[in-house]
Amino acid sequence: MDIDIMIPILIVAAFAGTAIIVFAMRKSQAKQADIRAMAEENGWRHDITTDASGHTRITHITSRRASWIVEERFTSSNRGEGGGMARRLTWTDPTVSIPSGLAVMSLAMPEDKAAKLEKFLDTMGDGMMGQHMVQTFFGAVADRATELDAVTAPGARGAMLATPDAREALLPIASHPALSDTRIAMPKGAMPTIIRSPEGLQLYLKTTIGSPDQLLAMIELGETLAAALPRSNEPT
Repeated sequence: MDIDIMIPILIVAAFAGTAIIVFAMRKSQAKQADIRAMAEENGWRHDITTDASGHTRITHITSRRASWIVEERFTSSNRGEGGGMARRLTWTDPTVSIPSGLAVMSLAMPEDKAAKLEKFLDTMGDGMMGQHMVQTFFGAVADRATELDAVTAPGARGAMLATPDAREALLPIASHPALSDTRIAMPKGAMPTIIRSPEGLQLYLKTTIGSPDQLLAMIELGETLAAALPRSNEPT
């Protein structure tokens, strides 16, 4: 292609890419304003900070009357660093932690697929493909993929995997009716992963919510599931 033609095309492409990022950031700012208003209505604290790199905006929402915390991370990098954006949303209640181990349930994957995934991880879990599979369906636990075994439970709303010492960690909520309602309330393709570990109960999204109503639905789901689990100082 002639360089006189190529240069204008590259300039237009660069401006288009920048415009897309600016639009996304403005949309995100508008959503943050709506979420802040919702938090104030519910008496929640809403804080926004930036990490040391300046590329990651961290939003924290906490309740003065409850033990949970919501953390949303929005990372944007300039084109010189590869460009792109990444989002992550986590709801955590540390009061329903377990002593050790890890249990995860993916609402995006049917329960009967867990055994097949376990076999796949046995052979591919140490590799990039295995870790990508776990990240896709089970959130930020890819580094422990080879420790996870399939867990079956009648009526479970999603595929479950766990380490040997945490096989029963999610059984009390595996078939909870609230999990079915979540498929309606949350955005399509953004079903939360449920994680229970020594850090507590977590709902993890490898994206972010699209509206305050969806965030409220996720918070209510977390509160409902946590209420069905024993506190950390109670017997299981």
